[in-house]
Amino acid sequence: MRELGLPLAIDTFDVRKTLQKLVFIAQKAGVGIGYSYRWHLYGPYSTELSKTYYSIASNPAEYDRQTKDLKLKPEVVKILGSIKSALGTDIKSPELLEAMASSLYLGSRDIDKLTLIKPTIGETTWKTAFQKLDALKLD
Repeated sequence: MRELGLPLAIDTFDVRKTLQKLVFIAQKAGVGIGYSYRWHLYGPYSTELSKTYYSIASNPAEYDRQTKDLKLKPEVVKILGSIKSALGTDIKSPELLEAMASSLYLGSRDIDKLTLIKPTIGETTWKTAFQKLDALKLD
């Protein structure tokens, strides 16, 4: 998440939702992290990822010590850079990320169908999500 310019803090629901959706999108974009996801009220959710970020949050100094010399592969840096660029300031928008991740997970861009499943997300957000997915060449 550092590569995306996001803090490792998980103190609010929106931050945790943002993290869940960004990791899902990164995996779909080709970052081989390996978390499995299932459908949840707020879209794709990984219990394994949740355990990982709570573990990191419980001992951030240890996480920093273990990862300070690690370098991401160039292809991963490129993918994460593309995500950061495509999302811009929307990288911190949990609703938009939920729409993007949900569309990817369900394999649909049918706004009527998606709105039935996720009625709290409006048409404008769905359309923006599709534009961002197109920019990332994801469907």
